[in-house]
Amino acid sequence: MLYHQITFAERYTLGLLRQRGLSTAAIARLLHRHRSTIGREVWRNRAHSERGMHLRAGRQPQSRLGHGGVSRIGTRARDVRSYM
Repeated sequence: MLYHQITFAERYTLGLLRQRGLSTAAIARLLHRHRSTIGREVWRNRAHSERGMHLRAGRQPQSRLGHGGVSRIGTRARDVRSYM
């Protein structure tokens, strides 16, 4: 199976059809592309302000350490020093 990139004209048409409210499946039928291809294109080219909004909706940002992560690090550091 050959892969053909989406052309500029298809991207432009995709943008117009999204503005009109068409679903990715409907756009895929019109452009004779697979719906996952259109879905990936929409996902890749969404506005920067939209990126991650579905993940952040209603949640407070958490540190990478999670709850109590800093205190666990301090405890582990003391345990390591006790072996030295």
